[in-house]
Amino acid sequence: MPMIVDSLHKMREFSRQIRDARRCGSDGRKITDVLNIGIGGSQLGPMLGCQALREYAGDGPDVHFLANIDPGCWQALRARLDPRTTLVIVASKSWRTAETTRNADAVRQWLLESGVATTDLSRHLVGITAHPERARASGLADDSIFPFWDWVGGRFSLWSAIGLPLMLAIGPEAFDQMLNGARAMDEHFASAVPERNAPLLLALTTLWNQLALPGASEAVIPYCDALSRLPAYLQQLQMESNGKSVDVDGHRVALPTIPVIWGEAGTDAQHSFFQALHQGTGIHPVEFVITVPAQPDAQRRDYALVANALAQAEALMRGRDLAASRDELIASGVDASRAAALAAHRVHPGNRPSTTILLGELTPHSFGALIALYEHKTAALGWLWRVNSFDQWGVELGKQLADRMEACLLGDAAPPSDMDPSTASLLQRLREMLSNR
Repeated sequence: MPMIVDSLHKMREFSRQIRDARRCGSDGRKITDVLNIGIGGSQLGPMLGCQALREYAGDGPDVHFLANIDPGCWQALRARLDPRTTLVIVASKSWRTAETTRNADAVRQWLLESGVATTDLSRHLVGITAHPERARASGLADDSIFPFWDWVGGRFSLWSAIGLPLMLAIGPEAFDQMLNGARAMDEHFASAVPERNAPLLLALTTLWNQLALPGASEAVIPYCDALSRLPAYLQQLQMESNGKSVDVDGHRVALPTIPVIWGEAGTDAQHSFFQALHQGTGIHPVEFVITVPAQPDAQRRDYALVANALAQAEALMRGRDLAASRDELIASGVDASRAAALAAHRVHPGNRPSTTILLGELTPHSFGALIALYEHKTAALGWLWRVNSFDQWGVELGKQLADRMEACLLGDAAPPSDMDPSTASLLQRLREMLSNR
């Protein structure tokens, strides 16, 4: 605990210095932008937090995220940044993540080519890692390194130094409120009886739906634009944690595990894929997350937003049968024979499951509680399925093969003799396309 307290203290002091312009760029100007270089848990949580709590940013810096190794991502970001007023955060638990390392090299080169002296890089470049010695070896000084530890899972790391970009965006006080909200949910999970334990009830609901609807996906629909990245965050949290087919003892699991998580913010989602949710042949449980807009709206869009969420949940549950569809058509002036022909197209089967989370107003406290709610749900599902929610070996095989594939594309190695014909053919085509640019 003393190490955690020290790390948070260092984050708070650093954030205040940046936000108050007591720590400036190499030419003395205030830091106006923060570029966070990281992927997976080093990006998704802070990105979600920065978007969700944007109303609390005040005069804090704008925070940008560079995760994808696609060169186009950095090219697009670079055009919007001034190197002299940009702070770069390299966030990598291992300090060896391939995408993060290469993106960091490109951004470091940009800083130097823009006139930032090597001796001034510490004003523009800091690192977050569980391996400070590797960050030191790459040239960072101790006061530019923010540590966390191996026992902090990457996708559970928002509360740690990985949350530094969020603290820079919203300030230490709001970040502490987020921590307090998470702690309140921690205490609820630890103490509430099972039948009133929110994370456990969510876990049991997902377990039940997977048993009743094997193969079904799970749609998460936040009726709050600021939470539009929540489905992407939950994809990693839940699918990387519990996307397992072997239990903790190495045996094949007896039950279907985590469903595919997906979604979009309401009401946008209603005009995109809700047709399939209501009338498609597959049944996919929906999780609604409803917030109450902080301020009354002159056009009453706040009421319309909440009404739409409630209506969608009711429509999924109750549906509309053939007789009701026919009667509605006749009531609207359609003649009886035409109504009979059209009615089948308007039938909604109903009996489609959904869960509703009432978050109230979106604040740092309620946001922290929401994220902790889903973290504990994920852990509870792991226990129920008897899988290890804290490893991700499924991610590693593709990484290993990518290293070999890159060497083949560069011509540094010949394709192995056991490569399948399809991959070998694609590799050759792509090698030609890359070399002919």
